[in-house]
Amino acid sequence: MNKYIDDGISKVLDQNGAFFAFNDKQFNTNKKEGVQYVKLGAGLIGPKDKEKIIFDQLDAVIKKGIDKELKEKTKKDIIWDAFANYECQIIGSPDDAIDSLFDYPFTEKEIRKEWVSYFDYCVEKDLF
Repeated sequence: MNKYIDDGISKVLDQNGAFFAFNDKQFNTNKKEGVQYVKLGAGLIGPKDKEKIIFDQLDAVIKKGIDKELKEKTKKDIIWDAFANYECQIIGSPDDAIDSLFDYPFTEKEIRKEWVSYFDYCVEKDLF
């Protein structure tokens, strides 16, 4: 995600005993005895009895972070940051950035329109 969201996500996970684990060793290191865990997606593991709470709180953190970012940055800046974060100019496609902006109030058409300008900028500045 981004600086507007990352700290909030970490706080939600810590408060609810959720963690990321991509193998048995990581799971066994982080699990607490007597807690039944479920996979929440993308390597996220959480207590079964807190699954809904975790998702609800994460949704709230993401919404709050997006709202704050929209107040502090322009649409163009947000979109260009996503292009840069996913190194879209190197792979030659804006698709990863478009996916990452799913929760933002931007249409795919708006994002793709910025892609042309961003790519031209990268060519001019040799950002490959």
